[in-house]
Amino acid sequence: MRAPSERRGTMKTITVYVLPHENLAASQLKIATFIGEEQYLALKETYGGKATFLPSVAKTYLLKKFTPNNPLFYGPNGKPYQDGCFFNLSNTKDASVIVVADQECGVDIEGERNMTPGFQLSVFGEVIANEDPIACWTRKEALSKAEGTGLSGAPLLDIPFKKGLSNYKGRDYFVVTGYYERWTISVAIEGSEEFKIQFEEAI
Repeated sequence: MRAPSERRGTMKTITVYVLPHENLAASQLKIATFIGEEQYLALKETYGGKATFLPSVAKTYLLKKFTPNNPLFYGPNGKPYQDGCFFNLSNTKDASVIVVADQECGVDIEGERNMTPGFQLSVFGEVIANEDPIACWTRKEALSKAEGTGLSGAPLLDIPFKKGLSNYKGRDYFVVTGYYERWTISVAIEGSEEFKIQFEEAI
């Protein structure tokens, strides 16, 4: 497995680890063994039968596999962090992703979504004509998560959604969007350095 971030030639590459929930459901014994049967059963007792069960198992698995597994803390706005490790997670109804980087980062994943003209006007201030509006939405969310306050940290119209370099609340962020199977995924990293993303399945 390659490092979560590496430099190939002149541009840094960030790996997005993707965990489709259908793979998770098909590998429950493997997952339970990896995260520990006691923890798996605790998650099942708490979330079993709920829509949040597979995302909760995915979060536990991804953190244990791709971070140092230090104690998990939460910032004042609810962003999880570990000492000495920058990471971010995102869930949609059928997949979860994690990004681990060397600076503050944010990631968002979305499947199919109905972006009506009225909704686009309310969140972008325009109807997106020359680009996928779902990509714009994931960039907006990834950037706000990298900044740390999420979508509640500012009026939606104030959060940038363009690809490439943006300035938000006085700090620079570089934002990249990619596509993996049926999902749109964006990653934002604090700073002005350009990067590209690659995808790997987590199981």
